[in-house]
Amino acid sequence: MITKSDLAESVVELAQLDYHIRSGPRKKTIERKLREEGFEPAFDKDGNLCYMKGEGEPRTMFTSHYDNYVSDVSKFHAEIIEYEGATGIRGYLDNAVGVAENMELIKRVKPRGTRCNIFTNEEENYRGCSPKYGIEKVCDELEFMGFIPDLAIALDVDTYKNSHTNNAVVYAENFSSKILAKMMEEFFSEKNFHSIKVINEKSKDEAIPLGERYAAFSLCPAIEGEMHGLNIVNVNSLKASTQALEAILNSPEFIKKAANEDKKARK
Repeated sequence: MITKSDLAESVVELAQLDYHIRSGPRKKTIERKLREEGFEPAFDKDGNLCYMKGEGEPRTMFTSHYDNYVSDVSKFHAEIIEYEGATGIRGYLDNAVGVAENMELIKRVKPRGTRCNIFTNEEENYRGCSPKYGIEKVCDELEFMGFIPDLAIALDVDTYKNSHTNNAVVYAENFSSKILAKMMEEFFSEKNFHSIKVINEKSKDEAIPLGERYAAFSLCPAIEGEMHGLNIVNVNSLKASTQALEAILNSPEFIKKAANEDKKARK
C-alpha cells in the first residue's frame, strides 16, 4: 500500500531536477519552496544557500549537498512506489533525500538556540573537501560572522550495510570522535529510535571536513541500489530520520554536553 506524504513528494520533485551548479532548477526550486513558506535563505556567488534562525545557544548546523553525481539529465526521474509492503521512492536520490529533510526541518521544527541550515553545491565533485566552493568555504564565512556550531549534522544517504528490509533503517556515521558516537548511540536508544544504526566507520561526505572543526556526524537513510545510480529509499526511513533530528534539536542540554565531550576528545 502506498502512503504519500509531503516529504516524499518533495524528494520526488527534487530528484527530477537537474542541479546545474549555481544556476540550475534544483537550486532555484529550493529557494522558491522556502520563500513560499515564508523563509528567506541567503546565498553566495558559488550557489551555496544558508538559512539561519533563532538566537543564543546551542548552535546547530545541518548541511545537505544539492548536487548530483549523475550528469545525464534524461535519468532525472523519480516516483513513489510500493516497496515490499511499504512505501518507497525510486530514482537517483543522492542527495534529494538530504535536501528534502533539511527543508522539512526549516518548515516544521522551531529552533531552540540558533540553527543554521545549509545547502551546498559541490559535495560530489569535491567530496566536501574543497575550501574554494563547498562546505569548508561556507564554514569559513560563518565563522567570520561569529557562528561556530556546537553540533553539525550532514544529511545524506548511504547504501544498506546488510540485506535490505521493509523496516526503517537510518545510519548515523562519520563521527568526529568515538565519544560522540557512543553518546549518540545512547541518545537514540533512550529515545526509542531503534531504526537508527550507529556505524563506527567513515565514508566520504560533508561530515568529514565538518568533524575537523566541530562535533559532527552524518545521518543517512538507507538506500537499496547503487549509491550514485538508480536506488530506492523506504519512506519510513525518511520519517525516522527527521523524527530523530527533531528529537536532537529538542535536547539543548544534550547538545552542549555532547559538544563539550567531543571537543575534549579531539584535542
